Amino acid sequence: MGRFLRRLGFVMLIAVALLAGYTYNRLTHLGYDRLTEDVFVIYGQGGNVGVLRTDAGTLVVDSMLMPVQGQKIRELAEKL
Repeated sequence: MGRFLRRLGFVMLIAVALLAGYTYNRLTHLGYDRLTEDVFVIYGQGGNVGVLRTDAGTLVVDSMLMPVQGQKIRELAEKL
């Protein structure tokens, strides 16, 4: 019985690690489309984000669900 529980625990640990990696990948994968010269939309898991580029800087509307998404959005918006 102890051997079975150890194997089950190991399988559960692997399953949780794979699920965490998949979830992180889904949350941090972002795409974008250019709507006009200075207006972009960034899309990903959790919704869409508006980006307006101006002479004074870049305005980002929304930051999705998780802090890691906000950081990725900021990095992408600065590149646009």
